[in-house]
Amino acid sequence: NLKDGQKYLFYPAQFWAHKNHRYIVDFLKLMKKNNNKIYKIVCCGSNKSNRNYIEKIIKENNLTEDFIIFNYLSNDEVIQLYKNSFGLIMPTYVARSTLPLYESFFFHKPVFYSNDILDNKLYQFVIGFNSYDPSDLVNKLKNIENGEIDLSKLTNSAFEYYKSTCNDEV
Repeated sequence: NLKDGQKYLFYPAQFWAHKNHRYIVDFLKLMKKNNNKIYKIVCCGSNKSNRNYIEKIIKENNLTEDFIIFNYLSNDEVIQLYKNSFGLIMPTYVARSTLPLYESFFFHKPVFYSNDILDNKLYQFVIGFNSYDPSDLVNKLKNIENGEIDLSKLTNSAFEYYKSTCNDEV
């Protein structure tokens, strides 16, 4: 369901309530209200009692075309989703650090992560957003489009951090 050149944010997270997929629905609803149809969301992960609810509110908000949801994927499929994504979105209520965060650093992808959750040393490598206010993420994306946030500098420094942290010597 992705067209060539279609921008999408990737959210590889099981469907637990604390993973806050609801925030993404509210974010896309706001984007659509503002006639901004630039981004789609690609999710993958198993149902942990919250997927039916998320799919229901996606449908209720006429956002079915804006979401692509997979169950578990092969490593190669996940790699391709990272490589072709605009970035990672992580609107979680918990998780001071996550494997998808480091995978995004490796693939030079910007990370959009909930404020006040991460280890302090990681904030310099992500674009934090208020996980209770979807308009905050909308504004961060506008700042990127306007050139106010240098994604190249951000993703390069995140990759350097990844290399220094995730190696055989550490």
